[in-house]
Order: sequence, then structure tokens, then C-alpha cells
Amino acid sequence: MVDDPRWLSPEEMRAWRALLGAQHRLHRALDLELQAAHGTSLHDHEVLIILSEQPDGSCRMADLAGLLTLSRSGLTRRVDRMAQSGLVTRERCASDGRGVFARITQRGRRALEAATPVHVAGVRRHFIDVLEPVELALLADALEKVALDPPGGGELAGSGAGGGSAAAV
Repeated sequence: MVDDPRWLSPEEMRAWRALLGAQHRLHRALDLELQAAHGTSLHDHEVLIILSEQPDGSCRMADLAGLLTLSRSGLTRRVDRMAQSGLVTRERCASDGRGVFARITQRGRRALEAATPVHVAGVRRHFIDVLEPVELALLADALEKVALDPPGGGELAGSGAGGGSAAAV
């Protein structure tokens, strides 16, 4: 517990609230568009993007949870639902009986290919095209600082070392 917090200045509060508001608005808009056009959630789309970027189309569940900043149980529920829809499979690790992999299926790849144009168009409409190129570069630099080196040092709890995605996770 912090006994004497450094309260946010009005400008710091403005930046913090703008970040939260933009994140929530963008997530909601992109999710609604994917749901309306393809019946899939933004969360499921993110799982498919990550799996599709892996050389063999699979990722250890613990690593996938870290990349998505989800609890393992939260990811298990999501992957189980996606497996019921035939988008992914769950496979035991041959070398480690405790390990489980999620693997994208051909149906998952087709769903991803169908939904990605809607997703990218939404990212462009709701985010990229709203900003000037210089604003986009400054924002990317600032957010990379936060994502890669949060105050207090080290990675955020539960996060993995993710990379960018052309499909705009």
C-alpha cells in the first residue's frame, strides 16, 4: 500500500483518462464490427492472429496466456469455446505431459482470412486515420515505452514478449 501517493496533475489525469477511454472505445467498436460481420469476438480474433503467426500454427497455452495478458483459466475457457467451434484444437505436448498447445485449424485460418479485412478496416477507420502521421509515430513511441519498460521495472505481470502484427491485434 502506498501511504503518500504522487497524485496526478490535471494534464497527467487527462492523458490517463484519454488512454483508457480510447482503449475501451476502440475495443468495443472493433469487437462489434467483427461480431456483426463474422460472428466472432475481437478476443477470439486475437487468438487466431497469434496462432497463425507461429511457424506450425500452435502455441503453448501458458505462453499464449502471457501474450494475451489473460489468466490461464481465462484462456482455457476461451480456447475450449473456440475448439467447440472448430477454430482451434488443444493438443498435449509430446515431450511434457503437463504442457498443452493451442493449434489453429484450417477452419480457423479461413475464419481469420475472412474477418481480417473487416478488422483492419476498423483499425484504420477508428484509429490510424484519426491521427496525423507525426501523432501516430509519437503515440507509438510513447506506448512502446509503457509496454516494454513499465515504471517499477520489468514486464507487467502475466505478459509475454509479444511482437507487433500486421493484422493489428
